[in-house]
Amino acid sequence: MSHETDQHSQAHGEHSHAHGEHSHAHAPEPSLPPSGTASVVLDIGGDIGALLVNAPARFLGTEPELTALDGIGGTTHTSVRERRTDQGVHYVAVFPALRAGDYVFEPTGQTVTVTGGAVSELTATHVAWRSEPTS
Repeated sequence: MSHETDQHSQAHGEHSHAHGEHSHAHAPEPSLPPSGTASVVLDIGGDIGALLVNAPARFLGTEPELTALDGIGGTTHTSVRERRTDQGVHYVAVFPALRAGDYVFEPTGQTVTVTGGAVSELTATHVAWRSEPTS
């Protein structure tokens, strides 16, 4: 993810960064209001794609992780946010700029392929979610 994309994401309430080979704790981020139609900017093109993960409502505010299976891309996370569209209310984790490749989504363990220049989608059902969110 480029520095400009990271700044843009932070300015719009997204929290996404690479972890590499370390883990760390950080204070919970403030809850952001629901976002509306066309309020998310994706940085896709070439070998960079995006991923939208549809989640159960009870996971609002959690920060699921996405890890590249090639061992090079590292791990990133973002918040599940409420998104309001003409079709209703959805709870979605948006990963706005990912290198094309295969990833594993935690906490479900599902794998997903991200294609450069495209938006991929994954539905993380409550049945597949490995752990309940903590308050």
